[in-house]
Amino acid sequence: MSPAGPVTFDLPPLDELLPQPYESYAEPIRAALKAFVAHLPADRQVDIVAAQAALGANAEVHDRLVALLRAAPTLHKIGQTLSRDARLSQALRRELTSLESLPARPMALTERERLASLASSNSDFELESDETLAEGSVAVVVPVRWKPAPFAGTRAVIKLLKPGIEQVIANDLSALHPAAEAFETACNDQRVDVPDVSGLLTQIATLLERETQLDRERSGLAEAARQLRTPGVHVPRPLPLESSDSLAMTRVFGATLGTRLRDLRTRARATLSGRLFEATAVHPLLRARGEALFHGDLHAGNILVTVPAATQDTDDGKTEPVPEMHLLDWSQSGQLSKEARVALVRLVTAGVTLNPRRLRASVDALSTSSVDSAALETITDDALREIRSGRPPGISWVLGVLDRAVLEAGAKLPEDLILLRKSWLSLHGVLADLDPLYSTEIAMLLAVVGRAVADTPRRLLALPWSRAFGTHLSNLDVLRLSLSAAGTTRRFWQQTLSSRP
Repeated sequence: MSPAGPVTFDLPPLDELLPQPYESYAEPIRAALKAFVAHLPADRQVDIVAAQAALGANAEVHDRLVALLRAAPTLHKIGQTLSRDARLSQALRRELTSLESLPARPMALTERERLASLASSNSDFELESDETLAEGSVAVVVPVRWKPAPFAGTRAVIKLLKPGIEQVIANDLSALHPAAEAFETACNDQRVDVPDVSGLLTQIATLLERETQLDRERSGLAEAARQLRTPGVHVPRPLPLESSDSLAMTRVFGATLGTRLRDLRTRARATLSGRLFEATAVHPLLRARGEALFHGDLHAGNILVTVPAATQDTDDGKTEPVPEMHLLDWSQSGQLSKEARVALVRLVTAGVTLNPRRLRASVDALSTSSVDSAALETITDDALREIRSGRPPGISWVLGVLDRAVLEAGAKLPEDLILLRKSWLSLHGVLADLDPLYSTEIAMLLAVVGRAVADTPRRLLALPWSRAFGTHLSNLDVLRLSLSAAGTTRRFWQQTLSSRP
């Protein structure tokens, strides 16, 4: 349906929703969202305005924002990423978690027809229910029972793309560019710094297009099953189904992590936190050779929790089941090359040795375009000041440096590093809700030390320049670090004294 005339969409001020460092961007973000809606097709604008009207005149601002995010796959995905961000208000995060997975509903006629067509052409399955199991921004999941050998009788699911979703995403992506222009104009009007978002939009477009590439998810599931070695962490098994808009896999009987949080005891939370961090952060970052697969969409709706028969002792001397996890939705998986992992370690070692020149060179080497050297110098000086003040130079620190390099110095990073940043942000949020006492910095440090100890025998026979280790440091790198202690001390006092007023 097309409107008879222009549709007016507006949002109330967003100041109360943003954490303090970003409050000055409330009006630019509001302007960008209004421009985004204004450049969508007319029928979608009508639906969005109708959904806002249905909330009533007294609806809270966070309710209105989440209703808007739910109406566009692009915004929906951003909302899922932010749903576990501890910097946001509790009220907003509570509403954003509703985007992690939409509830079951009766299947639409178009979905039934598509499944009937698949069943008749493949004769591989039969439907188990008239309702969906789950629904995301681009697809629905329905329960089936597999028929042919060797999986006969297997209870499975089929992930089915929503009709016309490719065009919906294309419309979203087209609307992002005028939204970015409105954001920049509002930043200038508000006299706040204008981040360089043009390069990010291109990379966001590529990442969003992955959402509909089910062949990519199929291969991601197979590769994840091959690479993952963490006990108690699993992935569904893909089943043979020849279709570009659907994906069949084994069914996991469990509940999403978001719905199970309240029921988990302290020991179970600690177990899940350790396993999740090892599988999704330690494994890909410390993989010694080849490409390292990582999950790029780690919101709580993509983590199913099951409780098998195995038990563990609790603090009060009793036993309880050991929960296990199943990681779903690998459409946003990324591949971190050995070169990228080495580059990240170089950033860490530059921070450890407080070496500004090496830090700037490492950031510049990661960027696929030239960077503003003056802005980069300011960024690296600030980053080293944080370390001197006690912040550990871990992955969060590294990704923070890269964030600022992109926004302030014009750096452009490879798509998989952008995806890694998104995954790390989501993982931090999930872990903070799962176990507030869990420290990713300590866990990664212990993992690095353990990997370094395990690599010691092989180092004795390795060539000096070989980096075929989980720490990605050659024997020459280790020697340079050992000899840099005096220089690091000197730089610490030079930088500390020069930064005093």
